[in-house]
Amino acid sequence: DGITSSALLIQVFRSLKIDSEALIPDRLTDGYGLNELMITDLNSKGVKLIITVDNGISALPSLKLASKLGIDVIVTDHHKITQTLPPIYALIHPSCTPIDSPYRCLAGVGLAYILANQLLTSYNLNSSDSICLDLFCLGTVADMSSLKDANRNLLIKGLLNLHKTKSLGLASLIKVSGISTNRNITSEDIAFKIAPRINSIGRIGNPQDMIHLLSIDDQSRITTLVELCETINTQRKILCQQAESEALDKLSLDNRLLSSFIVLQSENWHSGIIGIIASKLVEKFSRPTAILTLSSNGLYRGSARSIEGFNLIHTLDKCSHLFESYGGHIGAAGFTIRKEKILQLRYELLNITSDSQVDRFAKVVKPEAHIRLKDITESFRLELDKLEPFGMDNPKPIFWSRGVFIKQVIKLGNHHIKLLLEQDGSSIEAVHWSTNFKYFRSTLIDIAFYIDRNTWRNKDNLQLTIKAAKIFRKSSSFRINRRIYYCYLVSNTQIVIENENGEKIQETLDEKSYTSIKKDIYIDKLFCYARACLGVTA
Repeated sequence: DGITSSALLIQVFRSLKIDSEALIPDRLTDGYGLNELMITDLNSKGVKLIITVDNGISALPSLKLASKLGIDVIVTDHHKITQTLPPIYALIHPSCTPIDSPYRCLAGVGLAYILANQLLTSYNLNSSDSICLDLFCLGTVADMSSLKDANRNLLIKGLLNLHKTKSLGLASLIKVSGISTNRNITSEDIAFKIAPRINSIGRIGNPQDMIHLLSIDDQSRITTLVELCETINTQRKILCQQAESEALDKLSLDNRLLSSFIVLQSENWHSGIIGIIASKLVEKFSRPTAILTLSSNGLYRGSARSIEGFNLIHTLDKCSHLFESYGGHIGAAGFTIRKEKILQLRYELLNITSDSQVDRFAKVVKPEAHIRLKDITESFRLELDKLEPFGMDNPKPIFWSRGVFIKQVIKLGNHHIKLLLEQDGSSIEAVHWSTNFKYFRSTLIDIAFYIDRNTWRNKDNLQLTIKAAKIFRKSSSFRINRRIYYCYLVSNTQIVIENENGEKIQETLDEKSYTSIKKDIYIDKLFCYARACLGVTA
């Protein structure tokens, strides 16, 4: 978010012939935001205006120093405002807009885009610069911002032309990411192919290199930077694999660590990847997670990630007395803390977040609808495309199918599986990434999945991405009001529901025929659940 925001404003200032430079602090030595040493250095260079992007809202000492030195500061940030700011020239923040404003969901790059547009308009120049919109798309998706309101409208507009970007650096990045430019680039292309490369530079490399890549026109220099980007991205993958393995080892050796709020620490993990490791553990264990590592100043730096429905920053607010500094939002946050306070932090987080509370938000796969494989066609996929872009607050639809036959199983690495599935005479390929589920040829399974495209040699083929799977059973069960019910089909024409006392009711699919229990709304609800469990669509 910060890299794309910086590159965007630099592009605009250059087009306006305004002398400017981007300055991104080194994560290892400077931390994440504006600091007093930077202010002092900028003052010695005669800088009179600082514009922050994606940070600044919590840099109170630095803002006070800038004010004292006569430097104007425009803070553009979307992180939570926790304290009253010292005198600054301006604050541009989503929470400063009306409660029903479509701009309240903007990330840092969204604020930079709005600022750039207004600046260009004031100079009577084209305010819809395509490169600015390209960078807006990258940063908004990469920062997992809510894809609604202004974000959604601008993304729909921007994604139409992203594959034809005028930025030579971005075009090279798209090419090396293996994305076809014969079609529109999607939010998923950004999230899984482009964004990781940008983030790698920001996490373990020099962020200035990525800003140069996104803002220069020298093709020779761009080629060098793209090669560097690929090298660093490979290094990032290796560091993540090692750190994730070590984190899982810690959890397996001490079951007490696998609690309602996971807190793990190490002196050796690279501070640039701890947020990634936190996200991976959240995905695996459905628990809010904080990963800490020792920084050069002797403090521990933490990166935390949340589960859906659990307000992370509100939880950290209750532990604020333990932190040297902290900040973030509902889903992600960062902090610094002294070593001797980490144990107390773990204790307080456990008191705040009980297992029962977290279990309410535990990750559950909730398909939108049941579908047969024969109904998954190219025309159906085109209809789904109209719901793009997918992301936060506009999730990609999950479907499910019952009784799917496995024709072929192929292992892809240690935990990835590729399948050939069949049902009703229709076949389709599927993949299941990072799974421990045991697939066996010639068996029946139930699957929950996304409908995707697999691009190979410039050809797009429909493919399922499996989110969850279970062994097919003729009967199924569900729970309502703490009561468990069992259901099954009889000759594919009748649904039978049985309660824990052995009492049964049945429904003929063409007309309802209840026995022993009077028809009412609750009974209708039972059969609605049973039809969903059994994949009955009629």
